[in-house]
Amino acid sequence: MGLLAGGAEAVERVLRERTDVFERERAIVAVAVGTELAATLAGSAVGGARHVESADDAGQLLDSETVDLAIAPAGAIAASAELELRRILRPGGRLVVPVQSGAAAPCARRLAGAGFLVLRATEDGGAVTVLIAVRGEFAAYAA
Repeated sequence: MGLLAGGAEAVERVLRERTDVFERERAIVAVAVGTELAATLAGSAVGGARHVESADDAGQLLDSETVDLAIAPAGAIAASAELELRRILRPGGRLVVPVQSGAAAPCARRLAGAGFLVLRATEDGGAVTVLIAVRGEFAAYAA
């Protein structure tokens, strides 16, 4: 479990290009992200981030709809964890998921089935694809 090789750089690039976590204070939870990305979040993200070892830990520690951004590698997200991450995210909150490029499509389908609107944030042909999954009102219609 943890970030794939090159995952920290890809996630940081997506965070800088597609979020405002380095400009505005946000409630962030980082699940099994590794020391490199943890250091970046601690040093640069406004307000820092809360680090946990598993998505289940995040679900146990955090109240519903209290997180603006969650970062979790696909390997750290089991089916029940998707629901916990959706629960702790605020409406409009984002889940950033680095995944092996070959596994991006099945991961995106799984997240969509859990009630997220999913888009590919990286298209550079690298070994790592970063997905952004947005929690919205459509989450209530998920199975």
